[in-house]
Amino acid sequence: MGLKERRKEHNDMKSDAVVIVLFVVILIVLHVGVSYGDTFGDGLRAYGHGDFTGAIDAFGKALAGYKENPKDLSAEANCLLYLSKSYLYANRFDKALVFLDKISPILEKSESEGLKQEMLNVYGLIYMSTGDFNKAKEFYESALQNSGNHGLKAEILNNLGTLHVLMNSKDKAMDYYETGLDLSRSHIDNKTLTAQILTNVAVLNISQKDEPIADKKLKEALLIFQGAADSHKKVEGLINVAKAYMSMTVKSNIHNAHSALDNAQTAAILIGDNKALPYIYIYNSKLYEEQKDYKSALVLLKKSLYAASMSDVKESVYITYRQMGRIYSKTGKTGDAVTAYREAVRAIENVGLDAFVNCALCGGSFYKTEIESVFYELAEALIERVSKSGSSDESQKDLYEAIDTIEQLRAAELKDYFKDTCIDIQKAKESRLDTVSKHTAVLYVVSFPEKLHILISFPSGIKKYTVNISSEAYTKEVVTFRRLLEKRTSMQYLAHGQRLYDILIRPAEQDLAINETDTIVYVPDRALRMIPLGALHDGKDFLIRKYAIAGTVGMFLTDAGAFAEKDSRMLVTALTEPRQGNVPLPFISDEVKGIGQTYDSSLLMNKDFVLPNLKNEFKDKQYNMLHMASHGEFTGDAAKAFIVTWDGKMTINDLETQIKEGRYSAKPIEILALSACETAAGDEKAALGLAGLSVKMGVKSTIASLWSVNDEATSILLVDFYKELKTSGGFKAKALRRAQLNMLDDERFSHPLYWAPFLLIGNWL
Repeated sequence: MGLKERRKEHNDMKSDAVVIVLFVVILIVLHVGVSYGDTFGDGLRAYGHGDFTGAIDAFGKALAGYKENPKDLSAEANCLLYLSKSYLYANRFDKALVFLDKISPILEKSESEGLKQEMLNVYGLIYMSTGDFNKAKEFYESALQNSGNHGLKAEILNNLGTLHVLMNSKDKAMDYYETGLDLSRSHIDNKTLTAQILTNVAVLNISQKDEPIADKKLKEALLIFQGAADSHKKVEGLINVAKAYMSMTVKSNIHNAHSALDNAQTAAILIGDNKALPYIYIYNSKLYEEQKDYKSALVLLKKSLYAASMSDVKESVYITYRQMGRIYSKTGKTGDAVTAYREAVRAIENVGLDAFVNCALCGGSFYKTEIESVFYELAEALIERVSKSGSSDESQKDLYEAIDTIEQLRAAELKDYFKDTCIDIQKAKESRLDTVSKHTAVLYVVSFPEKLHILISFPSGIKKYTVNISSEAYTKEVVTFRRLLEKRTSMQYLAHGQRLYDILIRPAEQDLAINETDTIVYVPDRALRMIPLGALHDGKDFLIRKYAIAGTVGMFLTDAGAFAEKDSRMLVTALTEPRQGNVPLPFISDEVKGIGQTYDSSLLMNKDFVLPNLKNEFKDKQYNMLHMASHGEFTGDAAKAFIVTWDGKMTINDLETQIKEGRYSAKPIEILALSACETAAGDEKAALGLAGLSVKMGVKSTIASLWSVNDEATSILLVDFYKELKTSGGFKAKALRRAQLNMLDDERFSHPLYWAPFLLIGNWL
């Protein structure tokens, strides 16, 4: 998906869960530093004004006073409740749970049904915020069953509606919202809650393409918010009304969005809600940008930066700089765009990518539409500047920075897929390609809306090639090629393989020859992960005839040390019999026998292939190769990836634990081979999971197949690979190439269906 598609998706997503959730900008951490004193009342004032850091300070001091005078247990429990809520809205979920857990023992001594229901509701909020939707649902439903307070019951119904939006159950969400709305209308003391629910209903209407109904709801919500007393909830409510108007297709709603934001700004300034001000300026700037009033848009963005610096609202900074970069790009100021995008990336790093990886309330596409796009836009601006630059030295600097940006993006993407914030970039920057392999070229493919950029890093420097093909057309070509490769009785794949060769390789043929390249390592854009590069065709033969090929998620994620093949020891796990509904794999017996004749190995086969035995092997022995011959599958959801064992399915986390916790874990596994695993056709996220496996596991190289292959062919190719590895002295990519060429020259298996899907991922040496 190119930037144009991502931006369209972002516009569609404006009406999704991010707008609806809790009327709290969950990602924002506030450090306003305003002092309100040391009483519970001061805490309530800070809380109401959106100063959650100030509220935490005041409630903490009040709590200390209650502990010195423990007579009023209800007051102490109430203070704990607000302290927990303050930590929740400051995005400090662990702390929120710590203080919430302290309430139950107090309530056992002091019966207070109202406090109990509020406590259950806050538990629901915390678990919804951290992505444990089932647990959140349990707490909300428990709170709802016991709630006698109409206002609290309406709030819980509103939260249940939001939860079901996040769970993609919109019909149920609407039922909860409408029930809560009816209840809140009759509860005259909390009109703000009525406006909140009206806005949530409107956003849901917009997502269901029912804008006339949404417009009525938003007008009513806007009137209620305008008449409400100034508070953080009012400010946030008005911002969400504006965002909802901005997501609508009718352009006349720009006036209503401006009106809501102007009211929000007035209220925020009056109460000192510095947390909200940067976002008010950001959204107003977007409105001016849509009207092509770039001068006014930039003035507001500068105000946003100033407001963020006064309140330390770090998350708004990357959004502001990204918007600046976009405006400068539109107006042809490429240098200014590069500077702005650099600041946006730096701002993301200051916040920490981890905050975005596990953001349960951001929506499923938040990473792609927000975080990933910043890196793409910086890379695009740098490459565009190269096209305009007359200095080769400056161009090389920009191209190296573009590659570094892509590498950062790939690491972030892997963290997002595995939801693992411990994945780190290696220090490969310190030893660039020329010190690793003089005859290896590293190919980066990056697609943008109307063109494709190919960057190839040679030991002598980086070359840039541009192909005028849209992201949509390029992706369609890749997907079609992948689908046709799996048709054994057809040669239809050939035309598409030749077209992709013309796009990706032919522009660089001369430079590849000049640099005496014998190995291509490719760092693919999303679409390219779904196909084997070796199956591209120049009209005479496959690419694998010319080059050894390996893929990697990123060079900075790859351990580039050479493989010491001598004294290697392998653990082999295998299933030949049908288990967990999968077909038998009889040729695995030949595979196991062939491996045993080549390498010193231990075997866990059929009934012996269970997790405890695997754990014991890694605990007691030292292996540097692991071969797993069993069915397995990678999907777009990393949590659902598995390898079939005798008694069940082993998750990727299970396997990672055994590899990393073994007695000899300090010495990495050199090769992890997955025989009979596959990814779903057309699922680029599944292909990312397969590609990222070596990084997550701490394994130097992974060999796996993109699709399920005839088990006889698999057995022949992998046994041949190990023989070639033994005789070649340990050059993995070259050993796999020779094994694939041997199969290509065998009439039975010459179709790329059999030999092409086997990929070497990670270290290629």
